[in-house]
Order: sequence, then C-alpha cells, then structure tokens
Amino acid sequence: MPAAITALIIATIVAPPPTTVVRQVLPSGIHLLVSPRPDARLVAIEIRVRGAGSAHETPDQNGLAHAVEHMLFKGTDSTPAGAFDAQFERMGGEASAQTLRDGTAFRVCVFPERWKDALATWGELLQKPSFREVDWATERTVILREMGVAQSETTRLGLQTLSTVAYPLGDPYSQPLMGSRANVERFTACDLRIFHAKQYGAANLTIAVSGPVTAEEVKAALGPMFAPPAPNSGGAKGEEAEAFRPTAARNAPVSPLAPPELGAGGANMGPTDVPIRAPLFTDEEQTARQLATVYLGFRAPRLQTEPENAAACDTLAVLLARGMGGVLGERLTGDKKLNAISVNAEYLPQTDRALFVLHATGTKRDIGQIEDVIIDELAILKARCAGGDAALEELLEGAKSVVIGQELYQRETVDGEAKYLAYLDMLGAPDGYADKYVERVRAVSVADISRLMGQYLVPAKRSVAVIGLSAIGAAAASSNASGSEAVQ
Repeated sequence: MPAAITALIIATIVAPPPTTVVRQVLPSGIHLLVSPRPDARLVAIEIRVRGAGSAHETPDQNGLAHAVEHMLFKGTDSTPAGAFDAQFERMGGEASAQTLRDGTAFRVCVFPERWKDALATWGELLQKPSFREVDWATERTVILREMGVAQSETTRLGLQTLSTVAYPLGDPYSQPLMGSRANVERFTACDLRIFHAKQYGAANLTIAVSGPVTAEEVKAALGPMFAPPAPNSGGAKGEEAEAFRPTAARNAPVSPLAPPELGAGGANMGPTDVPIRAPLFTDEEQTARQLATVYLGFRAPRLQTEPENAAACDTLAVLLARGMGGVLGERLTGDKKLNAISVNAEYLPQTDRALFVLHATGTKRDIGQIEDVIIDELAILKARCAGGDAALEELLEGAKSVVIGQELYQRETVDGEAKYLAYLDMLGAPDGYADKYVERVRAVSVADISRLMGQYLVPAKRSVAVIGLSAIGAAAASSNASGSEAVQ
C-alpha cells in the first residue's frame, strides 16, 4: 500500500508539536488557544464563531449565517468594502472565510511582526459591520450565483443531498449551508444585523493562534477588542477565566439543538430498517453529466462522547478507501468491468451528530453495480475481521500509519495547527483529545473495526444519494445496471 509507506515515512520524520498548547477562557468569554512556535516564520490566526452555522438556524433563518459571512467583508462605517482584504495582503496574508454547519470560520497567516494588526483587523471586521442595504442588494446576487455554481459541484451537491435523508425530517443538520433561494431573496440587511448581534458575541468566539507568540501576548492584544460581559451574563469570571470550564459545560452547543428522533435503526431509520434514498434530480444538468457519483451515509459515533471510536472511524476510513488504495479502492478501480474512477471514505463529526460517508464515481451505467460491490466488500471485510485474517492486520497497521502521518503533518504547520485546534474546540471535543489522538489511533485493533462495522456500517441502515443521474435518464441507466437499487 504506497500511501501507508508514505505515511510511515512522514510519521518518522515529522515530530509532534514541541510546545504545549495553552487553553484559556478570557473574561470576555472568548475561548483562546495558543500554540507557541518560536522558530516559525508566520503567525496563523483561526477564528471560529460557534453556533453561527446552518445547523443552528431555524428554517426561516436558514442561510443567514452564510449571508453574514459574506457581508462582514463589505466594510464598516469607517472602512469601505474591499479594504479589509487589502489590509491583510499588506500583512503578508490572504484572509478567507467559510460557513459550516456548526459555525463560521475565519483564517489568515501573516508576518510575525504584523499578527497584532491582523487580530485588530479581525476585531473590527467581526464586531462592527455596517450591513448597508445597498451592499446587501449586491451581495445577494453574488450568493444566488454561488448557489447555482454549487449545484454543479459534485461534492457539495452530493453531501447536501445525502444530509437530507441521513438525518431525521426537520433536523437542522439536514438544512443547506447556504439556505434556500427563497430565504436569501427574502432576507433584509436588518435580518442579517439581528442574526449577527445574537451570534457574534465574544462568548461565542474561539480564537486559535500558532506561531512565534505567547499566550500572554495574545491575551494582551485581545484585551481592548472585547469588553467583559455584563454581570450575570454567563461569561467566565475571576479565576475561572484562566482555564476552560468543565467539559460538559463548554461542550454545550451555543444554540441548543433538540435531540434527533432516532428510529430503531439509527439516525433516520424506522422499524423497517431499509435503505433510505434521496429522490433523483429532474434537471437536465444531471443528464448532461458524463459521470455519476453514489454517496452512502451511515450514522457514526460522536467524537465528543466516544473519542476512541472517533479515532477508529478515521482509521476505518483509510482502511476502506484512500485515493486508488484501500480495500474498496483496490476492488473497484481494479475491476475493468466496473469503470469506477475513484472511491473515498470519510468520518464527518459534528457538534451533535456524526456521519460515516462512502462515495464512489464511475460511469452512469455502472453506478448501481458500484454500489452493490461496495456493500459486498463491506460484508467481506467484516468476515475477514471475524476470521483472524493476518493480511488484514498488516493492512490495518498501514492505515493507522496513514492517519497518524496525516495528523502530525497537519499540525506541523502553523496554519494547520491553528485550524485543527479551533475546529476541535468548535466541536466541543473532550479535554486532551488532540494530545491523546495518536495514542488512540495506535490502539485501534481489528476487533475495534469489526465492532464499528457491526454497530454502524450496517448496509440496511444506509442513506443513499446519487449525483449525475436524473429521473429523466434513470430508466435508461436502470436497464444497464445489474438489478441495483441505485437508480430505482
């Protein structure tokens, strides 16, 4: 397995971060994470606004988080649109932002001598947006165009379509990241202003900084930017501000979500335990695609409550499919009759949910058979786990090396470190999750993989979405598929 060999080399030559991460909750309520890297030549700043994501919106609000992310760069009363991008560029960086289901992310890497300026710029951008109606009228058009583009991007469309059937009806995690066109067209600048005022308070911010800085320097720089909360407002006080609150308290979602209504079979299953399929699209764009991609989703263990199983899920994903390798990769891409181009697996933890997703791309006529082969290979792998297959032990060791290599490699860079730390805090990962991750991956056994597959990767409980097929052309594709359900 070439990927495993590469990861073994990476894991050998890349040392874990040499310094201890400082974690604090400031009097303002900000979650501050600082990873000092004295020898680094850049400083990375990653800010997560916890709760400012699509999973924390009501159906009527869906799309506001994404709209606010766009509008924050349109300036303040004293700073015109476009000025923030120019400021970051003069500091040696390029700012970016991303709306997620559990929050909104903002990031930049700058020269060490300019990191305080970068923090101050983020402070102004995040706290003092003008939300001018004329700017919103223009940006609304940009967002609507972006929504159209997203419909042509297989990955974005596939994951969103899968989420509509992987989660219970009405679950906030099934909502589109960018909202509906009707919502975006209806929103006013006032709606954005109200959402921002509610979600962008200091107590909802996670700020991670990595580079040649100290925690005390970052605290001092942040001090003037955010005032402490008013008495009885729920912010951290006194000595409690010097360390994270107890895990259970700080892991609570900013906007509490109702628990999913689970059926007997898991995240979206009723007592019948049959696969749930997203309806095929009826637009001609799907018919015009040259290839099709099938997405299979399975309920997965939550990272917050089952960190050992989360590490095992990451390992299982690599064991199943990575590039052209993995159990599924070798089977699908090695079969010339299937015309499969790629297959991937990933574990997607979120604040209150988690999915394990498999997706494979191939010709339209073969996509149904490709799904059948994936299901067959899952059964074969489960049998191999139970049978004490020595070759599987070797494959598992290779997969663990890849996972460890990926994690160490990501944390070796200041931007990767800041992004990783902020991401875990946004999810509400348990204390010490990052420090214990490599140890947990090394401990994953064949028995753990077997247990995960038996509990979660149950074929009858899968959710399915297919991109690239439409109801217009499904009948033709179905006649060429080998009795598969993929196009039914």
